[in-house]
Amino acid sequence: MDNLSATRRGGFLGDYDKPLFWTTAGITLLIVALGVISPDTLKTYASNAQSYLSSQFGWAYVLALALYVGIGIWVGLSRYGNLKLGKKTIRQNSPPSPGWPCCLVAASV
Repeated sequence: MDNLSATRRGGFLGDYDKPLFWTTAGITLLIVALGVISPDTLKTYASNAQSYLSSQFGWAYVLALALYVGIGIWVGLSRYGNLKLGKKTIRQNSPPSPGWPCCLVAASV
């Protein structure tokens, strides 16, 4: 019961960092308001920001992706590649469902 009362004391959102929440909410509302008031201006700003980030930091994206794939291959081929997740006594009785590849793709994105 004590845990429930602590949650209620925090309000609807529970216990959260108020300055961080309100700053983020304010910035989000300003961007949404700019999009509602002047969509062309927001489109111009967003396009310029994307162009700048792509030209200046595109190499970082490619490096991060290469590291991600490289570490995944390294872990898969190491002794941890056969690590079983879950209890050792549980055996899989049926093949994975058709939705399993979709889950893998969604997790990797």
